[in-house]
Amino acid sequence: MNTENPHRYQQVPQGSYQPAVHYIQDDEIDLLDLFRTLVRRWKTIVVITVLCTAVAIAIALLTPPVFKATTYLLPPLKKDIQTFSQISGGSVSAGSIYTDFVRNANSLSIKRAFFEQESLGAYFRGGNASEPLTESEIYALFERFLGILSIGADKKNSELLSISMEWGSADGAANLVNKYVDFVAQITLDQAIVNFENARSTKLISINIDIAAKRKTAEQKRLRRIVQLQEALAIAKTLNIVNPLDSTSNGQPVAKGVLFEVSSGPQYYRGSRALNAEIHTLSSRVDDDAFIGELSGLQESIERLKLIVLDEASLNAIRVDSPAIPPLSRVKPKRSLIVVLGGILGVMLGVMTALFFAFVASQKKGSDKKLNAEATESELKEYQLLMQQTQGNGMPVTERRRSEDRRAMEQAEKEMS
Repeated sequence: MNTENPHRYQQVPQGSYQPAVHYIQDDEIDLLDLFRTLVRRWKTIVVITVLCTAVAIAIALLTPPVFKATTYLLPPLKKDIQTFSQISGGSVSAGSIYTDFVRNANSLSIKRAFFEQESLGAYFRGGNASEPLTESEIYALFERFLGILSIGADKKNSELLSISMEWGSADGAANLVNKYVDFVAQITLDQAIVNFENARSTKLISINIDIAAKRKTAEQKRLRRIVQLQEALAIAKTLNIVNPLDSTSNGQPVAKGVLFEVSSGPQYYRGSRALNAEIHTLSSRVDDDAFIGELSGLQESIERLKLIVLDEASLNAIRVDSPAIPPLSRVKPKRSLIVVLGGILGVMLGVMTALFFAFVASQKKGSDKKLNAEATESELKEYQLLMQQTQGNGMPVTERRRSEDRRAMEQAEKEMS
């Protein structure tokens, strides 16, 4: 606050002998005074800065280290799923099984299964692990596990998948990541094997349905043939045709040694003997498989599907491009950053504290000045009243008295300033 203003106090002309003081406030902020205030209270700033820095150092040293391990994965090669290709048109392919792996890796249910299998709840829980937990508490611990597990695709190569995990030890982080990859890969392979078996069962069912349909069709054809032959037999008996007739010779008996074409004339031309023989043969047949041309191929497909054996040891749902290895350095806490931030915070708090104390002191000083000013103004009023009473009583006022009055007023101004 600038206190060197010559017009801060204004005095009325002395001839009137009515002294009055006018106080003019100045709200401008003097940066030089602010700097001087900080310099005067440098000890406060240094102490608070040192305390905050010490607390930051303690936090940096006492905070447990956190290590992060990462593995990188790629889609499997064709040889990794070659066994699945034994079924043509199967739903298992390199792209589909890798897509299933990525989906499973991000599945909450599979993450929860891994969380429970590895008993990670006890690690996150700490303390007394004998007390039973509610479902909400278990899920809260599971959410902490989700916070340390990260899965994402590479920005430059969409097929490259990274899986990372943060843990309290380097070996533990790498071990958990590799375990999680194996866990998800095994689940994905199990699902692929189930899909393969479903595809095989579907094909077997389809082929068996085709075989049953063809057998039913062959039986119906045989029954229709019997009906046709029975009708022709009735006609042949009515016409008394026992032996075959030649349709090309106006129904004359077929000579011995001449080949007779059945399709060249009506069925009853074959004669009752031939018709009876064929009806008896067709009626006594119990299996039409030998007369179904496509049946052998379908039965061969069934046997081929049954002989397929999955070599599970050669199956791989993913290809590990880079396995997780124990990291050499921790990712948390960043001790140097914590200390630097603690020092900066200490400086800020120190400056704010110094300014606060300076403000309190200035307020107290201003209050004291105001009280002094009020006291001086009261004295001036009493003096003015005395002068008026003196002039009213006809007492002379000399130059010496006026000079004393001026000196008194100047003295009062100095005290107020």
